[in-house]
Amino acid sequence: MAQLSTIIGSILRDIVAAQQKADMYAASLTELYKNNPRMKYIPIPGVTLGEIEFELHYAIGKPAGRTLWRKRPEQQEVDMTIAASKLAKLPERCVDTIRFKVNLCDLLPGPDNDENETDYEN
Repeated sequence: MAQLSTIIGSILRDIVAAQQKADMYAASLTELYKNNPRMKYIPIPGVTLGEIEFELHYAIGKPAGRTLWRKRPEQQEVDMTIAASKLAKLPERCVDTIRFKVNLCDLLPGPDNDENETDYEN
């Protein structure tokens, strides 16, 4: 059973990891550009992920317990399906969508995020 928080957390972690890989690759090009007379005046390519929008299609299955409201609703565990192959077999009325808009700048430390500020030099 997948919890929504785990799914969303995984997506956000992967977005941050993608930015880190892009940054690491750009940093690895620094020496190559610096030591090549033809390339040393060319700006090092880099990518910064900005705002990302995505949709998560899902269906809720039966509750894990015998009675749906035995616990408070926010504590109730239910089966959640996000596998496209399984969702395709369900009637359209059973599938719902959550739309997210994430700005990577809000997830990474930097000058605009004082609470997450990181000193990369030390």
